[in-house]
Amino acid sequence: MSGDVKITLLAGDASTRRYYRVFSGGSTRILMQDEPFSKDASAIKCNRYFKELGIRVPELYEINCAKGTIIQEDVGSVHLESISDDDEVNRYYDEALDIMVRYQKGAKGFDVSFTKEKFMSELIMANDYYSHSKDKNVHVFFNELVDEMMAQKSMFLHRDYHSRNLMVSDGHLVVIDYQDARTGPFTYDLASLLIDPYRSIDPEKICRLIKSYHDKMKDVVDITYQEYERAYRLCYLQRGIKILGTYAYQKVKKNNDNYTKYIEPSVKKVRAVVEAFPEWKDIILGAVIR
Repeated sequence: MSGDVKITLLAGDASTRRYYRVFSGGSTRILMQDEPFSKDASAIKCNRYFKELGIRVPELYEINCAKGTIIQEDVGSVHLESISDDDEVNRYYDEALDIMVRYQKGAKGFDVSFTKEKFMSELIMANDYYSHSKDKNVHVFFNELVDEMMAQKSMFLHRDYHSRNLMVSDGHLVVIDYQDARTGPFTYDLASLLIDPYRSIDPEKICRLIKSYHDKMKDVVDITYQEYERAYRLCYLQRGIKILGTYAYQKVKKNNDNYTKYIEPSVKKVRAVVEAFPEWKDIILGAVIR
């Protein structure tokens, strides 16, 4: 890039990473700024992994591990979140599902995994910053939820697979923000896509995607449809509670109000799945969400 340079800060997520659009010589690039990282950092490995599978991700042009920066392709500013045309929405969600299946079935060895401690810390943060419950049964519930979640087959996960991390460019999706990828419960990314706090998905579309994912994955995950539905709902429930904790933390500790408006829609989405867990219904409605 050459000529006069102009840099603008882009709206980021709830992480410490910062993204900038860099204008120079009539072209643009995206600059990501993070803590220093190693040459085999997840962001670099996952970019290569997705590309090997034919999944569209931004090209990486310059990597400075010591400074924690990556200069990458600018794939535009249109997220799946902003698409309103019903036919386009349906097509892009089908494509998102196909991408998910491709990276899960194509996964090779990956050395970062979800742990029980990680899942528990997310739930405990929700209790600390959102629900503030003193009921000891809350931690019993958290343990039971995570133990059952982690009993399902472990597969490669994007980890934050939702409409703000799926860009639309030239009529297709581009996957971004994959640096936190890890292995874990195979239905987790489906739950992340469908509980997405940033947009509502038609219930009929949700049911179709749940069924479609099972059809596409049943050759590699040998469980009944009933077992599969429960596995998905477990991840949906954990992810939903985790979201509440993340957004409440941003408000309380970071004085960041940008996510407050997504708390109530997220509560409604958690409530929608509670009936599937009669053994936990009272503790969820009485002490975990409000």
